Amino acid sequence: MIIMLVLLVFVVSFLFYLSNWVVAQYGGDVAFGQILFHVQIGFMANEGVDESIIYSFLQSVVLYTVITTLFFAVLSYFLLKYRPAQKKIGSVFVILILIGCLFQAKENFNLDDYIKAKLGADIFSVLYRNPNDIEFVAPAKPRNLILLYVESLENNFKNIEGKNLIESIEKLPGLHVPDFKQAPGTNWSIAGMVASQCAIPLKGFSPSDWNVFEQDLFLPNAVCLSDILHKFGYQQIFLTGPDIEFAGVNKFYKTHHFDQMIGRDEAKKWVTRKNLYTGWGLGLHDDTMLDLAYDIAVKSAGSSKPFNLTILTTDNHSPHGMSSPRCSIKERQASFVGAVQCSSRHVSRFVERVLKNKKLENTDIVIMGDHLFMAIPEQESKFSDNRTLYFKYINSRKTATARSDMTHFDVAPTILDSLGLLQDGTQKFGLGYSVFAPIDEYLDTQTKNLSLEIISPSKTYDALWKKISE
Repeated sequence: MIIMLVLLVFVVSFLFYLSNWVVAQYGGDVAFGQILFHVQIGFMANEGVDESIIYSFLQSVVLYTVITTLFFAVLSYFLLKYRPAQKKIGSVFVILILIGCLFQAKENFNLDDYIKAKLGADIFSVLYRNPNDIEFVAPAKPRNLILLYVESLENNFKNIEGKNLIESIEKLPGLHVPDFKQAPGTNWSIAGMVASQCAIPLKGFSPSDWNVFEQDLFLPNAVCLSDILHKFGYQQIFLTGPDIEFAGVNKFYKTHHFDQMIGRDEAKKWVTRKNLYTGWGLGLHDDTMLDLAYDIAVKSAGSSKPFNLTILTTDNHSPHGMSSPRCSIKERQASFVGAVQCSSRHVSRFVERVLKNKKLENTDIVIMGDHLFMAIPEQESKFSDNRTLYFKYINSRKTATARSDMTHFDVAPTILDSLGLLQDGTQKFGLGYSVFAPIDEYLDTQTKNLSLEIISPSKTYDALWKKISE
């Protein structure tokens, strides 16, 4: 009985400390499906995580769990040996504490939402339009694409502590969509990229289906933005500062026809100074990475093929950001506020360089947040209740948007529409609609896309993960 209780204490303590650590590290809006995904994707795909997160996990979760379990084991031993009459009272007391810990873990992991989603109706199969059923057209003059995911970029950054942290990005020309809501299954980096390129959410699977993550392919049956661009001869490059294996990023881009994927290790071919690798996950900071991105864009523009350069920045990463050494001293001392302000300045500088280069004048530029900033409890008061992602389209062949609201699912059809690959009248791609197309029923569709049922069990969704040979 004591051994069973000790094991139970270990498991529950681990869950308790893990859930508290998740809130302290990433805020209280982390979905259980997100946690499942990172567990299921495997050890190698989490190896590139920043060292500070590893050390924090080892201390706040592993060490505290071991200490708690040892304390209980020693206490149980002495009670059993010297106070056997109080064994039953002690066991009841421990079980009550464990129940309380489980409830705390349930709240921190947002398990209620996970259960609701699991029990919900399959609206994905009803709403999803398979891109295989769409007839795309070749534009007369293909345009290049730079898709720039800025870590945690959201509209709330316009007013943090009375400052507009993204003023430099705001000043850039382009079409801004102000009401970009975050749907379920889109609230972390790889999920935001998948959702915006494939117009579908990303979610963890049930334990019986965990083997889908063991394959080398990532959503092999999904047709995404890059798959369409590949058909029309685009050269495609993905660039980020940290390890591209983190969260299966390399698997996703390789599966969906990217010709080159550049992360921390690959960038060393061009950026040789070791002291520049001090960003998230010991990768490049945004400023150095964007300098490399500009060089790649200019070189790609010299090719006879159009190009798609997709970029992910990381300096704004929660909870405190990781300011580059090239940021001001004040910015480096100002936690995420300084990191966002500095990174935004380098993002706008990169875009301005692209806009000034005549070799790149035939290039569409999309700037968007990959997901909302994961504010930890002490930061939440800095943000308003109505939080939306930032989205701006620069150099679009379209002159105006048809609406002011969108989700991640609308990004791919919006880009395809602007690039001239969608036929007139073709509005839907996956779960999304182009923001340039007037859609009478859009609000009803968006309500459904924002509901938990969009990540409910779905045979149509599951089929996107099956190997092509199956």
